[in-house]
Amino acid sequence: MARSNGFFSILVLIVVSCGAVAAQSGSKFDPNGGTVTISIDSKVPKALESFIGFALVTENFRRNGTSYPVKPSGVLYETGDHTLALSNIVFNGQDLSFSTIVVRGVSYKFSGTAVKPAEKDSNGNDIVMTGHLTKFLRGKQIAEADAKFTFEEGD
Repeated sequence: MARSNGFFSILVLIVVSCGAVAAQSGSKFDPNGGTVTISIDSKVPKALESFIGFALVTENFRRNGTSYPVKPSGVLYETGDHTLALSNIVFNGQDLSFSTIVVRGVSYKFSGTAVKPAEKDSNGNDIVMTGHLTKFLRGKQIAEADAKFTFEEGD
């Protein structure tokens, strides 16, 4: 995990099953086909260092390239190759929330909202989402952070 001026950069991987890339427009957020990072300007507590990111699939693609919606699914990644399946996923194109299953006593909860890119972080990246990430250990909250997220389209 890289540090810069006391801030952490945490990757939130957003993956689509067939790798198609969709453009971001307005306040609608398409999580498929790119990488979202917590902005370097967001303060993240030490207890969240093990959080790497999450993958979310909300659509699939036909051979002709057209997409169709699927029930959202995904996984959250932690250091040490640990994964936690996402559950209770709610995504309406603007608001995203989920919790995870409990693995080794650890679970997470996330709630975020897409924002029109009107602001840039200190690296010059457009802010596309703001959110609140909470980590639990054996059901007890041990860390939380409000963060701003940037988006980079995948290859």
